[in-house]
Amino acid sequence: MDRFKILLLLAVFLLFTGCGSENYFKTDGDVRGGGIASDATEVRKGEEYIRPAEPRELSGDEYFYFSLTNHEFPEYSGSLADYEPVPEEYFVDYISPYDGYNSGYFKSFLSCDELIIYNAVMYAYDSGSDAFCVPEELYGRDILAEVLPFAECDSPLIEFNIMWGYAINEYPELYDMTVFKINTATKEKLESRKTAIDKASLILDKILPEPDGMDDIEKAWDIYKYLVGSVRYTGRAGYGDGADYLYDALVLGETNCDGFSAGLALLFNMAGIETMGVYYDSDQGGEGDSGADGVGHAWNIAKIGEEYYMFDASNERNLTDSLAEIVPGGTDTVIGAYFAVPFSVFAEKGRAVGRAIERYVPDCTDRRYMDYACDLVFDVMDPEYAGTVADSLSGSNGGPILMKFGAIPGEGVTDGFFREVLDVSAGVAGIRYVTSGNYIILWEGN
Repeated sequence: MDRFKILLLLAVFLLFTGCGSENYFKTDGDVRGGGIASDATEVRKGEEYIRPAEPRELSGDEYFYFSLTNHEFPEYSGSLADYEPVPEEYFVDYISPYDGYNSGYFKSFLSCDELIIYNAVMYAYDSGSDAFCVPEELYGRDILAEVLPFAECDSPLIEFNIMWGYAINEYPELYDMTVFKINTATKEKLESRKTAIDKASLILDKILPEPDGMDDIEKAWDIYKYLVGSVRYTGRAGYGDGADYLYDALVLGETNCDGFSAGLALLFNMAGIETMGVYYDSDQGGEGDSGADGVGHAWNIAKIGEEYYMFDASNERNLTDSLAEIVPGGTDTVIGAYFAVPFSVFAEKGRAVGRAIERYVPDCTDRRYMDYACDLVFDVMDPEYAGTVADSLSGSNGGPILMKFGAIPGEGVTDGFFREVLDVSAGVAGIRYVTSGNYIILWEGN
């Protein structure tokens, strides 16, 4: 069998989303919009005004070619029969069969050409095609790097940490075509995604049996508690090399931040809560955070009502793990420290947002759901009042009591402070506790 002769292998490397252009506003910012600008109306985004790009007139005789079999890069089949030809114009309005599981938020910022490549990426994942060819003269070689972060953030079915590459070939029937290779758009991974979607449906049937009577924030909390309580965080060496993050999270129950982010986005979107993934680059992590050692981190933004909020289920799981020895179960002891919070909670830890998407992410400033899970919230450190109120709640709900206190500058809740709370509480006997930052969890037990 003939093989493509690869003239130039230009790039194959691990992409942790963020390896795209940093400054390209090109179209309007309407959430869930079609993506192609229809006029030149200026749109405000943050402090800037951006002018949408004009759509390119398509000739109607250009084709993309998608591999029907999966190959190791750069070993491609040289037979045209091994590729499916698809008209370029098909990708102007292509709608993925899994579109209902996606956000579409970042898609709305793409220019015409970028949207076509974005939809071609979606088609590749939908068909299990790990390579596709596009006309070199029409599409720059860097366009995939610019588009992939947007597709990854929009779709929980597309992993962060993608290995991708491109090459130029001289096969006569595909001369002057750029070959884009995406290592996770395979038929095998397509089947694992379908399994994860089926599992997500079962999960939602279980935890949201009557969703029509629930507000979005109530649905979000029940889903968040389930995911945090049911999925273990893994930091084992080598995890991520070829991992099926979404499958690992929902089916196997163990993953890293990528899987937590994908799992929460899929469950939220299936429950009618528009959700996207976000990330920071490996050199943007804050002090004590996972990205500080070059790993990077992924979490979520979801729209509740008319506002956007941040959710970080993997860091929440790490907090929950600290309670495991004293609080049985786990789902009832989720602190909610990273549930529906403004970006300021992340900024305080020195976090940023990935460079390729930072100028597009929606504002997350609303604080109305801060401490949504707390039984008691105190603006000041008042052990006597806290102990009295905690005692009045003791034993009333059969579960832990979660309290949060305003911070003393430079300090969290100390053991000394907590013992003062216990000293004025009538139910000292048998009370166990754990502190995390400014949170205290009281638990009655042996």
